[in-house]
Amino acid sequence: MKKLTILVVPLLILALSLGAVACGGGAGDEGQVVELIERQVKAFNGQDWHVAYATMSPNYRARCSYQEFEDFSEQAWALYVMTFGAGKLEATDISVSVEEEWAYATLKLVFNDRILAELTSTEPDIWRKVGGTWYDVTEDPMDPGYNADDLPENGVVG
Repeated sequence: MKKLTILVVPLLILALSLGAVACGGGAGDEGQVVELIERQVKAFNGQDWHVAYATMSPNYRARCSYQEFEDFSEQAWALYVMTFGAGKLEATDISVSVEEEWAYATLKLVFNDRILAELTSTEPDIWRKVGGTWYDVTEDPMDPGYNADDLPENGVVG
């Protein structure tokens, strides 16, 4: 029995370690948020609104139905295309800092080589960790899922 325990325990530790890496656990919080930003951009480019909607906070999704999100996203995409022509959205110069359950991303959103937005440390893209998972928080009061309760209490966004 002792030999079995000696063999099983290291195998369990190895399996758990590999599982954590496979699930993104090895990326760290900053890396996980970067991956989610990249997933959102890819979803937006493919107009895969289900994937993009899943990255939004639970409070957002409680306030904004999938259909409202899809309509809002399609209108935004149509505006980009109308303004800049057909093309591709990119997130560049991504940097993420984490403070407890909050993540603050600075980045540039570029469409057809034109900067749509530059999110800086004074007005970052805000992410919130809920139940061990990172979610995007909308900072735009015009967004149908805007919820002031989703914003950090430190007043980063006014």
